[in-house]
Amino acid sequence: MGKIKNGFPGGPPFSVRILPGLAGAASARDVAVVVDVFRAGNTAAALLASGAPFIQPAAGLDQALDLKRIHPDWLAVGERGGLMPPGFDLNNSPALAAGMDLKGRPVVLTTSAGAQGLEAAAGARHLMMATLVNAEAAVRYIRSLAPREVVIVPMGLDAREPAVEDDVAAEYLAALLLEQPVDYKKTARAMLQGPGADRLKRLGQSRDLAYCLRLNYLDLVPAARRTPEGLRLTAVRWFDSMAGFRLDKPSDPDRSSGRIPLKGPR
Repeated sequence: MGKIKNGFPGGPPFSVRILPGLAGAASARDVAVVVDVFRAGNTAAALLASGAPFIQPAAGLDQALDLKRIHPDWLAVGERGGLMPPGFDLNNSPALAAGMDLKGRPVVLTTSAGAQGLEAAAGARHLMMATLVNAEAAVRYIRSLAPREVVIVPMGLDAREPAVEDDVAAEYLAALLLEQPVDYKKTARAMLQGPGADRLKRLGQSRDLAYCLRLNYLDLVPAARRTPEGLRLTAVRWFDSMAGFRLDKPSDPDRSSGRIPLKGPR
């Protein structure tokens, strides 16, 4: 899609590509950004903002329920067809996640697209999720990594067909990275006019739709790290004007309010 200097003195330019679906995720080797607007990317950010120490993605329902059986204190969050499957504690709902107190409570998350995209992109050097809700924080974090190539992965509906909300969010993030003009109103309008928004309304999930349209509401990025127990998402947060980020740890003091105005240069 384009190249731009990476924002660090003497740093080489980096390229930005938009490659959709599981194939796009699997192709990423340097920085992969999984985009699942309705709703996994927003749910993951909301869960971490509510204090969850980490999120363990699970591609399949059985894998998620197995983790829940091994760790009964974990919160099992998931959906198939937009609805919560049997045996889970919470639907894939950012609006509901935002109202919870999850300090010290890990999460297992399985969804129709986003969780599968994370698994497919596990070969990337850096892996994260981003949507409009944390667009500025994600762009700053990506630049701080001094990347060579950034692959933005719009996951689409059930990771099988394009979804307009993921496509336009990916384009928005790419434009921010390339320091090109962005138009939030145009992006939000496209999301609202797509079938994904109609589906959420039909399922009675209008609160989630409203949450997913928020711009730069959170200062954190759900970033993946590899552990002996598998891939886990933890919160990486902007920490004021030093152009740096910190990784939340389970022993950190309460950082459950991720809704902090972003500071420092873009």
